[in-house]
Amino acid sequence: MEQGTINAPWSATTAVQKGLAGEKAVYAVEKSLNVKLTEPQKAVVHAEGYVPGYYKDIKGNITKGVGQTGEYINQTFVQTYEKHQEKAEAIFGELGKFHPKIQGEIMKATYRGDVNVNHKWVHDFKKGNYEAAAADFLINNEYLQYKRKGIKNGVTERFETFANTLVQYAAYIKYKKQGLIK
Repeated sequence: MEQGTINAPWSATTAVQKGLAGEKAVYAVEKSLNVKLTEPQKAVVHAEGYVPGYYKDIKGNITKGVGQTGEYINQTFVQTYEKHQEKAEAIFGELGKFHPKIQGEIMKATYRGDVNVNHKWVHDFKKGNYEAAAADFLINNEYLQYKRKGIKNGVTERFETFANTLVQYAAYIKYKKQGLIK
C-alpha cells in the first residue's frame, strides 16, 4: 500500500523528512495552488511547514499539507486560511488595520488554535494593551510544559515570537504617538 495517503499516512517522523520548511514550503504551496500568497499567509506556511501527503501529527491526528486536520483536511491551504481569517476577524475586526507582522502573528495563532474570545490575552490585545497581551499569551499550558522541561521547539518558538512581536508593536505604537516615528 502506498504511504502518505489517507489510508496509510506517514508517521510524524517521516512527515518531517518529507516535509518542507520556510521559503521552500511557501514556494511549494504557491506552485501547487498556482497562487501568490499574501504576507500573513506566508507567515502561516513558514510556521506550519508543508507536507505533500497525509501523515499522523505528534498528537496522532491525520494531517496533510499546511497542518490541515479535522474539518480542513480536504480543503486547500487558501480555503483553510480563509476560514481561520474569518474566525480571527470575528474577534479582532478587520485584520488589515494592523501592521502586516501583527496580521501574520494573529493568523499563526488562530491557525494553531490559540485564539479564543475568552482568553485574557485577547481582551488585553483588543484594549491596545499589547505588552500585557504578550505576557498573558505565554501563560499557556502546552508552552509552559515545554519550558519546564527545557524543550525548545516549534511551539515554544511560535509563542515567543508572538509575544516578542507584540512587545515590539507596543513600542512602535508608543513612539508613533510621540511623533518619534512616522
